[in-house]
Amino acid sequence: MLALSFVTLLGFASTLVQALTLVVPSTLNDSNFNTITFTSTPDDPPNFTVVIVNKKLNVEVTMLDSVPKTDTSITFNLPGLPEGKNYTLVAYAVGDTSKTLFESAPFEVVESRVPTSESSSTGTQSATSGSQASASNPNAPTAATTTKNNNVPAAPSNAPTFPGTTSSDDSAGGGAFHVGGPIAAVAVLATLAVGFVL
Repeated sequence: MLALSFVTLLGFASTLVQALTLVVPSTLNDSNFNTITFTSTPDDPPNFTVVIVNKKLNVEVTMLDSVPKTDTSITFNLPGLPEGKNYTLVAYAVGDTSKTLFESAPFEVVESRVPTSESSSTGTQSATSGSQASASNPNAPTAATTTKNNNVPAAPSNAPTFPGTTSSDDSAGGGAFHVGGPIAAVAVLATLAVGFVL
C-alpha cells in the first residue's frame, strides 16, 4: 500500500516538473496568422507537437509537428477550420500522443476581420497653396486646401459663399455648395453673367 502511494506521488511530481505552458488567447483567427507564446523548463522534452482539438465538432488537427522548446513563440494559421467555441490546444511529446505536456483552456475560433483602409471620416489633411476665388473675382483659379485619405480634394476653407448658401464637406470627401433660396440663385446667376462679360 505504501509502495503504491509512493509511485502515485512520483507520477504526480513528474507531471509538475514538466511545466510547458502555452499562453493561448480566448479567441483565435480562422484565416490570419495567430501567434502564441510559451515557456518551458529544462525537464520538458526538447521538441513538442501542437494539436488543435474540438470534440464537439470532431476536430483533431496537428498544427505544428516539432516545435523546439528553445523557441518562445509559435505562429500558425487555421485554414478551413470551422468557427466555433470549445477548441483547445494540446501539446504532446513528439511521436507520443499518450504523453500530454499541456492542454489549454477552451477558446473560440472566429472569422477574420479585415480592417478598412480608412480608419476615420476626418482623414489626414495636408495644406496646398493657390489663388482663392472671391465674390469680387469669381474667375480666379482655386486650389483645394485639404486632401483626405481617399485623395479627393476638398473645397477650400475660404471658398466664396453667397447669401442663402452653405459650404459643406460631403461624405465622398469633396466640397459641395447647397443652394438655399431665391437670393442665392440670383447671386449665382449674377456672378456667372459678370464672368461671361469679362
